[in-house]
Amino acid sequence: MATLAALFETAQSNKEVALKRGLWGKLLRTAFGKAFEDNEDLFISHTLLVLTAEVIAHAVIGFNVSTGEISPKRLVSGSAFNDVYIHGVVESDFLTGFSMRRAETSTSSLSHGELVDSTGRMSSMMF
Repeated sequence: MATLAALFETAQSNKEVALKRGLWGKLLRTAFGKAFEDNEDLFISHTLLVLTAEVIAHAVIGFNVSTGEISPKRLVSGSAFNDVYIHGVVESDFLTGFSMRRAETSTSSLSHGELVDSTGRMSSMMF
C-alpha cells in the first residue's frame, strides 16, 4: 500500500489523475450519499482492492502474473483478455490512469514487481 500511496502523492498534481480522482469521489458520493467520506486513504485502499482483483482475474484464467509476462499496463487495462476475446472482465477505469500514469515531474512508474507486491504479493499465491 505504501507503493501506491507514494505513487499517488507523486502523480496527484497531474491533471488527468486529479480529474479521475475527483470523478471517483463524486461517483461514490452519488452511490452512497452523505455517508461516504471522500479521502485519500480510502481511494488508495480501493485502488489496491481493484488491482488485486485484476491480478486474480488474470491468474484464474491462466495468465502467468508472476513472471512479468503481462506488463502492468496490460494487467490494468484488460488488453490480455481482449486478445482472447473475453470482454467486460477487466477494463480501463478511473484507477488505470492513477496506477499507470507516470507523473510529469517524476521518472517513477509502477513496475510489474511493484504491482504484484502492492497487491499483496500475489505472485507467491497458488491459484
